Amino acid sequence: MKKIFNLFLALPLLFAASCSDDNDIPQVSINLETSGYWKVDNDSRLYLVEGETLYVDGLYVKSLEGKEALISQATYYLNGFGYADPLLAPYKIKIPSEVLREGNNILMAAMTLAVVDYPVSVAEARWDIVLVSSEEELPQGAVYVPASNIPDDDEGEAPENRGDDNGTDAQSETGVE
Repeated sequence: MKKIFNLFLALPLLFAASCSDDNDIPQVSINLETSGYWKVDNDSRLYLVEGETLYVDGLYVKSLEGKEALISQATYYLNGFGYADPLLAPYKIKIPSEVLREGNNILMAAMTLAVVDYPVSVAEARWDIVLVSSEEELPQGAVYVPASNIPDDDEGEAPENRGDDNGTDAQSETGVE
């Protein structure tokens, strides 16, 4: 009986030794490179017109502390449902407008990160996609970012721009938790 009592006394010490430090959270920037969508200055949302396809050309991570970082696994979710599990970096996918609902949609990426001097971490990032039924419904100043990842079987002309082009990347900066 005394051995069991001593075991219970030692149990809190085991739990205290296994607690992790909150400073073990790497600070990173997650970058989703995309093409085949419409963008608007000062608006982080990606706009898509029915019948078009959004291309995710890559998912990348950069340490904000200058350390080496990489994504070892990524899963995409569309409106809360599992959408794609690309096996290899840079984790490319394509999202045809037919799988989106008109209006606001959410693309999330859940990934496993490895950053030098930190334990392996899990991160999530999200991007908003707005599906409109026609180009007339796009906000004023919308610019088309041509698809850079069109496979040979996907032909068609890029829509005309509705303004000036000022970049093509959607980005999220986060402290991983």
